[in-house]
Amino acid sequence: MAKKKLDIDGNEITENAAEMQDETIVNEDDIAENVNATAEVDTPVTEEIAEVAEAIAEETEVIAEVSSEETEVITQVAEVTQEESEVITEVTEVSLEETEVVSEEKTEPTQEAEPVTTEVAEEPVIEEEKPKTKSEAKKEIAAEPEPAKVEAKEEEKYSGGHKRILQGKVTSDKPNKTIVVAIVRQIKHPLYKKYYKRTNKFMAHDEANDARMGDVVRIKESRPRSTRKRWELLDIVERAK
Repeated sequence: MAKKKLDIDGNEITENAAEMQDETIVNEDDIAENVNATAEVDTPVTEEIAEVAEAIAEETEVIAEVSSEETEVITQVAEVTQEESEVITEVTEVSLEETEVVSEEKTEPTQEAEPVTTEVAEEPVIEEEKPKTKSEAKKEIAAEPEPAKVEAKEEEKYSGGHKRILQGKVTSDKPNKTIVVAIVRQIKHPLYKKYYKRTNKFMAHDEANDARMGDVVRIKESRPRSTRKRWELLDIVERAK
């Protein structure tokens, strides 16, 4: 006799029901195999994802360190610029103080106390004139200067006995019988005690048109020959090369 298949309740199972039960058992086995296969495939993927996450975390740490170093450098630069600005302000204050001192020295003239002199009126002493002898009269006549000599002395006084003489270089000889001479002087600064150059130009009369540009000449004060020409050529010290 053929064995009959029974279900859980003990009822007989038909052939179709038995076939369906066998198919369900086979399907369950396949599903279990598929789940195992997918689990095996997913494990390397998860490992790769974990490695990528670790790499990203390391990069973020490096970026954070670099950014912190950059911020420190920026703060140091800001401190240096602040110190420089403070130094500049101090220098400007010192320069302003110096200018104020110079302006005060210029505006406040030095007033020196003049010595007080008391004049005592002296009574004039009248002396009686004694009669002159002949010898004394002759001496007075001999001591009187001649009129020609007196006129020469007056002319010398009028023309200026001591005239200035300057030496400089000719900068222009274009006008007729006229040269322009540049005189360079060194002057000491009253406050800083350093020497600096100052140039003055004079127009001088050159009767023979002898001086040329670049010559070193000596000029002498003379009578006014025009509005600006009050000097004359004395001699040529060195010719221009």
